[in-house]
Amino acid sequence: MISEEKLIRWETKQDVNWVTFGGSCLVILSWLYFNLPSLQWLGKTLLEATPFTLILVVLAGLLLIIQGSRHFEKQSFSAVPIVRRLPLIMMMGSAIASIIIPHFLNIEQLPVFLFILGSYGLLGLFSHPERWRKGLAIAVTLAFLLTFSIQFSKSLGFPVRLLTAHAIERILAHWHIAAVSSEDIIVLENGIAHVDLPCSGMRSLWVGTLFLLAATWLENRRIGLHWLLVCVANIVLLMLANIGRVLALVVTTYTFKQLELAHILHIPLGIFGFSIACLLTWLLLRGVPLGSRGAEGQRGRGQFSSPISLDTSKRNPYLVQVVLTVCILGLTFIPHSPLKATAVPLTNVQASLSFPLQSVSLTKVEEEFFAGYPGTTAQKQRFEFNGVSGSMLLVSSNTRRAQHAPEQCLAGMGFRVNSMEQRQLTPDITGRWLSLNGGTRKAVYWYQSSQRTTDDFISRMWGEVTRREPSWVMVSILFDQSYQPDNPEVVTFLSEINHALALQFSGARQ
Repeated sequence: MISEEKLIRWETKQDVNWVTFGGSCLVILSWLYFNLPSLQWLGKTLLEATPFTLILVVLAGLLLIIQGSRHFEKQSFSAVPIVRRLPLIMMMGSAIASIIIPHFLNIEQLPVFLFILGSYGLLGLFSHPERWRKGLAIAVTLAFLLTFSIQFSKSLGFPVRLLTAHAIERILAHWHIAAVSSEDIIVLENGIAHVDLPCSGMRSLWVGTLFLLAATWLENRRIGLHWLLVCVANIVLLMLANIGRVLALVVTTYTFKQLELAHILHIPLGIFGFSIACLLTWLLLRGVPLGSRGAEGQRGRGQFSSPISLDTSKRNPYLVQVVLTVCILGLTFIPHSPLKATAVPLTNVQASLSFPLQSVSLTKVEEEFFAGYPGTTAQKQRFEFNGVSGSMLLVSSNTRRAQHAPEQCLAGMGFRVNSMEQRQLTPDITGRWLSLNGGTRKAVYWYQSSQRTTDDFISRMWGEVTRREPSWVMVSILFDQSYQPDNPEVVTFLSEINHALALQFSGARQ
């Protein structure tokens, strides 16, 4: 019986000619054409990436090209595709998933991740099955890291900071310490703790993952389901270590008021938590079986990587190339994802109100910020209603990145946020009520969609991600005086704003 490796080399020698080589190029080009939106996203994002990220991507690409060129014969690459179950399922499954999933999840990095994953499946049709299988788990890990690390702060950085802030809020509440999280900040009685990018723990996640990959290679651990579980445990341990570090810094700074001590502990706590997480990961890794060698590896290879029993995969490479090309190109006629939702207009808000609004110009910084998100509409207004006066900012957008925690802007304007609480402001409005400058000023905000209102940014973000509520309006109101949230005039005013925006949403659906 001819081994798989010998079969590949035989086919490479016997079947390679200009026609078969051109057919293989056609398969690859059809795959790239199908994933053209993902390629465009990668190109655009790389242009906006940091120099450090670009250097890493270029070096990784050069390394793969050099290694592939030097070891082409050693790796037993075939110039014609050989149909195998897992690579084919991985490639076509990723392609179909990239069409179906975006209809339900609005995560722009997901099609790119599936493109990279499917490309590795395509590579499996041309490469040695055993070596392809060994690199499968690492390929999945690197595809995830590459896709979500290019937009460092926008993709994973912000969600991790947001979850860190919410986790710390829950822990502080358990300790009976007054704290409310909002996006990636934590409002305490003595100030605002901002979980910024260095505090997100993302660098620890990247370095910790590289540590796991290096330890796996050095100890020759088998990459499979057990290894993937260790990889997940490694990520969880690193996140818990970072949450513990940020929690200790927040308590030291705002509860014990030891700012200098917090500065001293910042780096040592990070190193200590990272070291403990890596040590625990290494201990878990030791439970992963060793990689297969010798005859045992050959037996595993034979069981796993046998090609599909189709004579055409061995005798007629032209038919395989044609079928693959037709199937891939056929998928291009199916829309990749639904059209992006249009933000609700704010042009007729005034017509639905019983009191006048006076338009106020946005600052230059605000104009530049909102201009970076096409389709986003922002209006700043002055109002006076039955003795209740102040200013209001409305931001209508179909992306969460154009809306942010208003208390950050208030703090940036020089206001001191003394307290913040979730309240049922009216029967239809769930929002945040803020006390500023020792209670001399008050503010309120909420996020409103066509179905509901919420004060929780995670809830607002999830509504957009699941496409159930793709468009939202952020309402941020700063009152001129210290009003109470149950003041009848305040309640009536907020109800009118909520009703006017609800009419805008209903008009947009018609």
